[in-house]
Amino acid sequence: MLSAEEITPFPEEQERIEALRGKFEHHYDPELLYYNWGHPYEEVLPEVLRLDELSTGSSAPSRQRLQDIAFSLLHDVDKHMPLAPGDGFSTKEERSSQIAAEKLPDFGYDMLDIKVIRGMIEKTTPGTHCTNNQERKARRGDLTNVGSKQRVPFLAKTVAIFHDEITLCHRAGKESPTWETFVVEQRPILEDLLSDDLTIGPERSSRSNGSFNMRALRNARWLSKAVVRNPERFVRQYGKYFTKPPALIPNFVCQVEPLITGQADV
Repeated sequence: MLSAEEITPFPEEQERIEALRGKFEHHYDPELLYYNWGHPYEEVLPEVLRLDELSTGSSAPSRQRLQDIAFSLLHDVDKHMPLAPGDGFSTKEERSSQIAAEKLPDFGYDMLDIKVIRGMIEKTTPGTHCTNNQERKARRGDLTNVGSKQRVPFLAKTVAIFHDEITLCHRAGKESPTWETFVVEQRPILEDLLSDDLTIGPERSSRSNGSFNMRALRNARWLSKAVVRNPERFVRQYGKYFTKPPALIPNFVCQVEPLITGQADV
């Protein structure tokens, strides 16, 4: 079974990717650790294409893969921007979906494509439920690190999201959450997103692969129970994974450790 790193888009797909990148890369904030262009381009896109191949048994170019590409690259556009009163959006995912609907016709997507892509984007919202395999792939791709078999990638992304939350609160002049508060609040959000079975195709009969949902739930529960009890111990125990090459978060010590230990001046 191919890993996400082994998935290579076809030339015509790569052309579409580069065209979308030219239009939407600036909709992601390069100063953020998680909500930057790397999240949709390096993480979500190859994982969703891998899941598509796993589900269909084919890696051939298809309309569905082009929909996967658009979802992956647009699902978090402007996520770093606060919702403006009067815009009519109740969630940032809803706003991203509307941006996709307005811009994607310029890239060869028709109304049917856009309906599917909007559904995929909006089903990454907590409190919604997936109704088809496309939407399950979308949510699964967005949560790929949550269901990691190893805790370090999951921790890296959790810490990165926490860093971004602090940064965005600081920009907006809002009170920032503590590490403990943030992790406790993340658990029910993840549990809600994992309330739908995100198992894809052949995984249902593969014992060696395990259950994505169960791995993700175990990770979320472990973090909220074990790590929150002693933030300093978390830094001591796991900081090496963020600072030693190849560092998952190279600036962990200067940017993130003070946030976790409550010593940051923000």
